[in-house]
Amino acid sequence: MSIITLVTSILGFAIVPIILGHISLGQIRRTQEQGRVMAIIGLVIGYLTLLGYLIATAVAVIIFVNHGMSGA
Repeated sequence: MSIITLVTSILGFAIVPIILGHISLGQIRRTQEQGRVMAIIGLVIGYLTLLGYLIATAVAVIIFVNHGMSGA
């Protein structure tokens, strides 16, 4: 599952790797399997991707509001 977390985060998904990463870490903690580092890297990339999407959305909204306010 940690491999799927890493791959989906590299592909640019945000929510999927965050959810799978937390599930994967819980599973690794319970079963002592390997893959903790991949799950953490996938989580970090997923959170950074989500942050990037939120910033891009905020910038788009600000541009849209400012453009609409100018009456152009």
